[in-house]
Amino acid sequence: MSSDPRCSFLVCADLHIGRSLHGRSLYDDQAHILHQIAQLAAQKSVVALIMAGDLFDRSVPSSEALHLADQFFSSLIDEHGLSVILIAGNHDSPERLDFAATLLGKQGLHIVAKWHAEPQCFVFEIAGQRIGIAAVPYVEPSLVRNLLENEQIRDHQEAWQAYLPLVSSHLDRLHLDKRLLLCHAYLAGGQDSESERPLSIGASGIVDSQLFAGFDAVLAGHLHRPQHIRPNIYYAGSPLVYSQSECGQEKSVLLVDLKPDGQLRFEKLALSPLHLVESISDSFENLLARNSSSPDDSYFYLTLTDRQPIFEAFARLQEKFPYLLHVQREAIIQQETSVLSQRRQMVESGEESLIKGFLREMGLDSAEQGWTNLIDQILAEARNGSLEAFTLQEGQA
Repeated sequence: MSSDPRCSFLVCADLHIGRSLHGRSLYDDQAHILHQIAQLAAQKSVVALIMAGDLFDRSVPSSEALHLADQFFSSLIDEHGLSVILIAGNHDSPERLDFAATLLGKQGLHIVAKWHAEPQCFVFEIAGQRIGIAAVPYVEPSLVRNLLENEQIRDHQEAWQAYLPLVSSHLDRLHLDKRLLLCHAYLAGGQDSESERPLSIGASGIVDSQLFAGFDAVLAGHLHRPQHIRPNIYYAGSPLVYSQSECGQEKSVLLVDLKPDGQLRFEKLALSPLHLVESISDSFENLLARNSSSPDDSYFYLTLTDRQPIFEAFARLQEKFPYLLHVQREAIIQQETSVLSQRRQMVESGEESLIKGFLREMGLDSAEQGWTNLIDQILAEARNGSLEAFTLQEGQA
């Protein structure tokens, strides 16, 4: 790309256009926040808007979601003359997002939906410096294994370990002053929330963030909490609250500015939602009697501390809280949390522990039944890719 007098980028992520919240459409909320993002991009005179994945909430977006995205991009490109760089996230369909990407790129909408053996990079000439952005969309490890013809790749960590040297080598050939990476991944050290779709079972979707030390900045998507997890790694976060665990978070976009001394400066720009999302925990009677300082149109999550069930709690509370999203009982949450915690610990402890735990729940002891060696054999074959169908022999069951 040619030299540009402007010297900043605006980064957003995880728009999840088309998402609903407990059955309530967020169309108006998303239209409001997308307009706000476009206005900020214009006011800050940025070179480009950079989007770190999960444009849509579903792989097959609704007609309303497509219309909203079309309005957003038209505003950015046609009205404000901005370029857009967009990668696919784990919620997006790479094949659908890739449709007409070449044609749209000529109009300023640069979509990178699929991994390629040759990484796709965008170069900007800004204030006498060459800024390169390597755009790497989300992809399943199995696809990377096939793309690179590397049978050793089994999870996200190994996929990135194999691919990052190719990205670095490509950037080296571009003779850059600054190297930026745009990606959609769960990097170690980041804090998740309830609204992200897990990339894999257990901890195998997490990637060691130290692998990315060779970049001046990593602009990541997937985690919805805005956060700065290493000196060079930033999550812009989602622009709206998409779960109860995000209540109280200040949502924002990230301004990346190239200063006259050649250093990059990062600044969060706060967003103002159409509706606040609040979470309150109290007894049923206290909630009904509550004098709220919140706006009348706030969305609410309510947690009842009463030990006994309340008849038609949602309908009765909705008269007090017209935009009520969800009502739950604290006692039930504590029970579910305990069960989920036990299951998570079991999954994260490894495959062998998971299998033996299952056998214990079935009233079986793997050692007494003589299954320990069989379990070890199956896991070893699964890990090296040589597992085939087998039949339990006499004495193994």
